[in-house]
Amino acid sequence: MVAEQNGQVIGAAWTRVIPAYGHIDNDTPELAISIAPEFRGFGIGTKLMKRLFEVLRNNGYEQTSLSVQKDNPAVRFYQRLGYPIVRDDQGEQGDYFMVKKLR
Repeated sequence: MVAEQNGQVIGAAWTRVIPAYGHIDNDTPELAISIAPEFRGFGIGTKLMKRLFEVLRNNGYEQTSLSVQKDNPAVRFYQRLGYPIVRDDQGEQGDYFMVKKLR
C-alpha cells in the first residue's frame, strides 16, 4: 500500500515472507511501514495498515507479524492496531515481537 500527495510518495506499508527477524513461518507475512516524518500523526499509517489488513484477509492470511525496537514510539501504534507483544527479546535494549490475528 502506498500513500501519495501531489504525486509524491509520503508513506508505504507492505508485507513479505522472508527469513527476517520477525519471521514466524511461511504462512505469516512480516509487516513493515514507513511514513515520511513530516506526515506522521495524521492517520496515514492507520489507513494504510487497515487497507493492508483487508488485502491480507482477502488473500487467506490468518495473521501478520513484526519486530520493533522497544524504545520505538511505533510500539503504541502497533498495539492500537491489535498487535500484542508475544515475545520480549534482549532485555531493555532489545526488540518486541508482535503478532496480529486477522480473523
